[in-house]
Amino acid sequence: MFLSYYTTWLDLRLGLHTVILSHLVFTQPFVILIVNARISGFDFSAVLSSRALGSSSAKAFFTSALPIVRSTVVGAALISMALSLDDFLVTFFTIGGGSTLPIFLWGMLRKGVDPSINVVAVLLMMFSIGVSLIGLRVTRYRG
Repeated sequence: MFLSYYTTWLDLRLGLHTVILSHLVFTQPFVILIVNARISGFDFSAVLSSRALGSSSAKAFFTSALPIVRSTVVGAALISMALSLDDFLVTFFTIGGGSTLPIFLWGMLRKGVDPSINVVAVLLMMFSIGVSLIGLRVTRYRG
């Protein structure tokens, strides 16, 4: 769908910018649903009281609202990152002549099994686990 949209309707050259745009469009509904679920039950009294005590809109947002929804935003970002890493087909059809890590690994697998593929896979798993642990630390998860 993205391939025909970019090449036929928008007349764009395929490249990294189309991959980024495609992944943003692909993961946006998930982020919106997650953040909307948190905002629907949000109590605005903390923000309103901060504004009543003389804070600017920006300061009220950063000191009152953002700490409350921070874990939701970080969680939505982690889910969108996982979805983006997992979706090979969107990248494959919108990259054109460029290369990303999944496209590079797929090309290596077509030539034969190489031990360096296992190393890259382990590094990618360690990166995902590390980002998840940082996300847990940032959100101050106590579960």
